[in-house]
Amino acid sequence: FYSVLEHYDGRTITRIDSTDELVNKFGISSILAIPPDILYSVGFGIFKYQSGSWNKVFDVGNIISGICASSSDNIFAVGQGIVLNYNGKDWYRYNQFTDQNVIYYRAWTNGEEVFIEGPTLTYPTKTIILHGK
Repeated sequence: FYSVLEHYDGRTITRIDSTDELVNKFGISSILAIPPDILYSVGFGIFKYQSGSWNKVFDVGNIISGICASSSDNIFAVGQGIVLNYNGKDWYRYNQFTDQNVIYYRAWTNGEEVFIEGPTLTYPTKTIILHGK
C-alpha cells in the first residue's frame, strides 16, 4: 500500500510526501489545510505537517475518519466512538461520544457551532447527527 500527498496550486501538482505500508508518518483518512503552512492528516492518529516534517500529535486506538476547523485553535477530529476538539493548546476528548457502534465520519464547524455525522454499526443502521454550540 502506497500513499502520496500532493498539492495542486491551480497550475502545477507538487508532491509533498509519500509513504508505504511500513511507515505510518501521516494519516490517509482525511486532510485539513490551515493557511499559510500547516496541514493536519488523520488515520491511525492525528498528524501535523509544518516546516517540512510530520509529527503525530494525538494517538488513539481507533481510526480517525474526519477533521475540520474554523481556525488553528478550533479543530475537530472524529472517528469510531471518538469526538475530539483542539483549542490551540490541548486536545479534549468528549467522553459522552464513546459508543464503539458509531463511526463519526464527517465534521463541520464555523467556530460558533459544530455538526458531526456518522452511521451506527448495528442493525438496523441509523445516521447519527450531533449538533453543538
